[in-house]
Amino acid sequence: MLRSATTSYYQADGLGSITSLSSGAGAVAQTYTFDSFGNQTASSGSLTNPFQYTARESDPETGLYYYRARYYDTNAGRFLSEDPISFAGGDVDLYRYVGNDPTNHFDRLGLQSATSTIPWPRILENPIVSVSPWARAITGGVGLLLAELFDPDATARDEDVIKDLPKPGETCPRPNDPCKGLRDQLRDHMQKLFDYGSNPSGQDSEGILGKGKDEKIIAGRMKNLINQIKNFTRLLRECEARNAKQ
Repeated sequence: MLRSATTSYYQADGLGSITSLSSGAGAVAQTYTFDSFGNQTASSGSLTNPFQYTARESDPETGLYYYRARYYDTNAGRFLSEDPISFAGGDVDLYRYVGNDPTNHFDRLGLQSATSTIPWPRILENPIVSVSPWARAITGGVGLLLAELFDPDATARDEDVIKDLPKPGETCPRPNDPCKGLRDQLRDHMQKLFDYGSNPSGQDSEGILGKGKDEKIIAGRMKNLINQIKNFTRLLRECEARNAKQ
């Protein structure tokens, strides 16, 4: 972070939460401590830094965090609005944050349930995860939806899944799959949503950001991608239902 001609460097924990910032000489300039749901329990230093719990932007006036698709309230431990992708996020409670398990999970886009997981070691009651390779590749509620659509019966330990991940540009092969085109379109849009939500500026090929109203532009772009994903999901399920009868 460059502010007032001074460069500070971020340090984060397994959830991505910023725990401290240090100077170029390695001296700690700012520290943060959070409880499980993101309430700040302690801090030191006087640096101005919006990126805190799970590296999302905090609003000091409202106390809310901006999770791209919606805002999160650490005091309530819930989102302020319903999940834009509805039950495709993997949770029947459309306001809940990561299935009430923030010790093991995070949600960078505000679109998922308890599916994006922190690296090992982590606290797990059941270390066997039922997801497909594409689910682990793209993660989150996005990954859960892909798992259900591409390979609903895939079950493997994390170590086995990682070595089987498809390479960039590869498709998910299915012999004689009449729905392959829709499946590829859905996968591509899922990846676009993940890429844009993770780094909007890096996906700003038209140079429209940085000129004001960035939050509205980003939210509009993500809403458009979500609507396209919903449409491809509907078309794919209709295609699969038709072919299941044949």
